[in-house]
Amino acid sequence: WLGGYLQVIAGVLQIYREDCFSGTAFAAYGCFWVANANGAGSATFLVTYGVLTMSFAVLSLRHTPALIALFTALGITFFVLGFSHGPTVNEGASRAGHWIGFWVGLLAIYIAINPLFEKEYGCNLPFCSPMPEWFPCWW
Repeated sequence: WLGGYLQVIAGVLQIYREDCFSGTAFAAYGCFWVANANGAGSATFLVTYGVLTMSFAVLSLRHTPALIALFTALGITFFVLGFSHGPTVNEGASRAGHWIGFWVGLLAIYIAINPLFEKEYGCNLPFCSPMPEWFPCWW
């Protein structure tokens, strides 16, 4: 639960820096971890966070390919875990959701290392460069 509170604080600091997207994401997932520590890990709760995460995936289309992949895979993780905790617990789906979550965590570490890499070497890691301006946006 402490990590959840720290994520909420990180979200507030990002919003203070006028980075609304990162701030909202950090605060939302911080609230998830705080609520999850208090036993709110029901199927409905996980699927709801899956919907939220997929909306972040759509909103990240103007960011980096790595961020798009992260939010998409995390949304899939929430859906798989949510549906595995339905009326009957599906152990295979639960195991699959946890493995997907493991790979999502590794991808998040990769994305988190990019600013350090950029500072030291002056370039981005592969798939961490912003999408080009010509990238289509339908809204």
